[in-house]
Amino acid sequence: MGIIFFQFIIIVIIITIIIVVIIITILLLLLLLLLFIITVIEGATPRIVAHGKQRVDMVVWTNRFKEEPNYFISIPLNLPQLMERLETFKKEVTDTCGKVCVCACTHAQNDG
Repeated sequence: MGIIFFQFIIIVIIITIIIVVIIITILLLLLLLLLFIITVIEGATPRIVAHGKQRVDMVVWTNRFKEEPNYFISIPLNLPQLMERLETFKKEVTDTCGKVCVCACTHAQNDG
């Protein structure tokens, strides 16, 4: 009975060590990720820092459209309450600005 209990304690200690190592590894990876994400722009004057920020923003903005979308989001909009509110909206638009707006509204609804 003592040997089985001793083996059980050893297994629990090993599993605990493995879990602690995994947690430390995850925390270190998160820290490295934060170091790569957070960028400090330094400069002699506020104008130079602002210019550096603009350049970083431009690089991010131009590169963000180079990747093809790899996701699709589908939100069902055929709920009775939503359709009722759409009809109310179309009636309000008709009353406010006439037939031109209603045609645009109906066209937008048929495209979706």
